Amino acid sequence: MNNNLFSRFALIIVIILLAIFCVYERGLKGGIDLSGGTDLIYQLNLPKGYHGSPSVLARRVIDTLKRRVDPQGVHNLIWRVVGQDRIEIQMPLASAAARDARRLFEQRQKALLAANLQPAQISAVMSLPPVSRALQLKKLAAGDPKRLAMLKKLLAAHSRLVAAEKVADKYVKNPTAMPGSAVAQLNAATLAYKKQRRAVLALNVNVAHAVRLLKADAYGDNRAAEKAYNKLIAAHPAQKPLLVALRNAYGKVRRHRGGLDNPAELERLLRGAGILDFRIAVAPTRTNAPEINQAIAQLQTRGPHKAHLAPGIRWFEVDPTSGQSLLRDGAVIVQPYGGRHYVLLYTTPLRSLVHRPGAHDWRLTDAYIGHNPNNGGVLVQFSLNPLGGEYMAQLTSHNINKQMTILLDNRAIDSANIEQTIGGSGQISFGTASTTNSAMS
Repeated sequence: MNNNLFSRFALIIVIILLAIFCVYERGLKGGIDLSGGTDLIYQLNLPKGYHGSPSVLARRVIDTLKRRVDPQGVHNLIWRVVGQDRIEIQMPLASAAARDARRLFEQRQKALLAANLQPAQISAVMSLPPVSRALQLKKLAAGDPKRLAMLKKLLAAHSRLVAAEKVADKYVKNPTAMPGSAVAQLNAATLAYKKQRRAVLALNVNVAHAVRLLKADAYGDNRAAEKAYNKLIAAHPAQKPLLVALRNAYGKVRRHRGGLDNPAELERLLRGAGILDFRIAVAPTRTNAPEINQAIAQLQTRGPHKAHLAPGIRWFEVDPTSGQSLLRDGAVIVQPYGGRHYVLLYTTPLRSLVHRPGAHDWRLTDAYIGHNPNNGGVLVQFSLNPLGGEYMAQLTSHNINKQMTILLDNRAIDSANIEQTIGGSGQISFGTASTTNSAMS
């Protein structure tokens, strides 16, 4: 009996000590009453003729916003429905430790950016006298032998370009008298110098990409992102201390995450939530094979944001939670990179319906979610304003039997086949890759 009581007391003490350690290690996330903060209230703009329950709609809006703004619930936001058609968001301020961690993370990003070479720096060094140039090249190399070797090659290319330009200067008053061999030499020297300068600048660390890799585990542990970050460090040995410092700083951000710095930050996140766009997907056909192969190679070597692709196409991130069906869809081109997946889509006006800055406003006026009785999938019925109906008719009429990818906040969530022209209203069936016309406005 005594032994049993002793075991229970020992377990209680261990749990209490563990709780104290967690509080000491991570601190308490104070609510709005303890930490201060902001109380925001938003009024729902209900569609005309809406017959559903406003409170049910408000709860759906809250669920959608939470998935987009705070998917892991780390910002300590409080969401609730007020009355029938209003949403209240309570936002406690971030703790001092969280603000300090974010400030340090920003400083580490700036330090990494400062270590990158800029085109103006290279041009300034190339214009120096030969004696000073050699010393400045070593300073630009910053102890990186690979960068120094590339800079020396650039210097040699620059010398050949200067020599070719001196020959061309003799014919400034009469360019037509310039020999063809001299013209060819000048063109070749110019192209060689530009190519080598691009190669030197390619040694820079893509800071935005490094940050994306660090944040790639926002939806859980991501071994691929961690592996890609280690590969990034190995590719830039001179910047290794800065990259390690950036990773450590982000670790502190994650330990002290919670709360936002100011209401403007929350409003910015809310404004970026729920933007719906449509783009035609590049089809995996023999006709498109050359540009597809180039796009895949560029994605793997340069990443989705720096890839040199054929005009009118681009890689878009697949939403890690809502876009899982795209990973199994053989009708679109999806490739992994840095722990995330990307789909290849068109960006030209005739193959996209998106919200472009300065363009006339088109929007959804109504949308209902139901079930497809034929296959049990999700069926979304929607209506667009008159301008949106014109745009949708133009998009779908020019792309019959092609895959239309739906993007939410610029992330791909699903794709469907266009079977016929859709106008001011229609329906999209998810799960069977079928888009059909419902009604024309």
